[in-house]
Amino acid sequence: MIGTLIPHFSPAYYAAVESAINALEVHGLDKCPNYGIEGFKRYVALAIVARNIRRIGDILWQQDVERKRKAIKRKLKYQQAA
Repeated sequence: MIGTLIPHFSPAYYAAVESAINALEVHGLDKCPNYGIEGFKRYVALAIVARNIRRIGDILWQQDVERKRKAIKRKLKYQQAA
């Protein structure tokens, strides 16, 4: 009976969840200064939003680096052809 109520997740799923928890802790969610369940929920939601904004920034930065790398490669290609 109990086995049917608990869903089975792969070890990779648990690793991803632990990684996300660790990332939140590193970025300030180690102690909650708010009181009550509503304050805790608000605090967790804001921490998740902050983490997502940081992730979006990392992705945009990586795209910018890749764009600059391609521009340099293209410039070198045209210089060698001339």
